[in-house]
Amino acid sequence: MAKIRASLIRGGTSKGVFFDERALPENEEERDLLLLSIMGSPDPSGMQFNGLGGGISSASKVALISRSERENIDVNYLFGQVSLKEPNIDWKGSCGNLAAAVALYF
Repeated sequence: MAKIRASLIRGGTSKGVFFDERALPENEEERDLLLLSIMGSPDPSGMQFNGLGGGISSASKVALISRSERENIDVNYLFGQVSLKEPNIDWKGSCGNLAAAVALYF
């Protein structure tokens, strides 16, 4: 079993598991399967008993963080909303609560 450093951080009314993006597989499908496993999804009960997810949407979030190589930008932040019962992570949205918590990750 590989070790992956992560931080469980609360931002506002949300909680998420923060990861250094470089520590995860580059292949997006492999990355998402790993993250789903870590969070305990999918779980037919929706409670995520076997993972770090909190069993409600506001506590079933991931954030991938990396240092930016672009000028005047310090960090890259990718937010993922983890489905409780389906094997899916929605990467299209955002979460202001977790965005505010990115500074705590560093």
